[in-house]
Amino acid sequence: MPTFIGRGASIGHDVLTGVDFGSDRFEMNSLAPLPSAIDTAITTGHLDAATFDSDLSTDVFAGNLGAGHAVLFTADSGDFAGHTFLIVDINFIAGYQNGSDLVIDVTGYAGALATGDFI
Repeated sequence: MPTFIGRGASIGHDVLTGVDFGSDRFEMNSLAPLPSAIDTAITTGHLDAATFDSDLSTDVFAGNLGAGHAVLFTADSGDFAGHTFLIVDINFIAGYQNGSDLVIDVTGYAGALATGDFI
């Protein structure tokens, strides 16, 4: 069972291929909280490289990423159309905040994301 240690945020996000939420785990930094819930996947939104953070803030807002939660976001337009990102709120402020939340491109993942995927 592979364990991934994520450190990415913003346009410098991590990219992981072949992720299987059924067997892979994300090891969180000891200072970062484990997600307490998985929010409903976001399947629409615009995401461009030049406006990455502002686009994520618009698409992954407080109404669809709770404080201390994780969510999968799939852009349907822009440079990253078709890419799926795992966003983990680690600053206990709902919604995406640049430099404060974890962003991992997990495009092509398998399985269903669960809180048990984080250790």
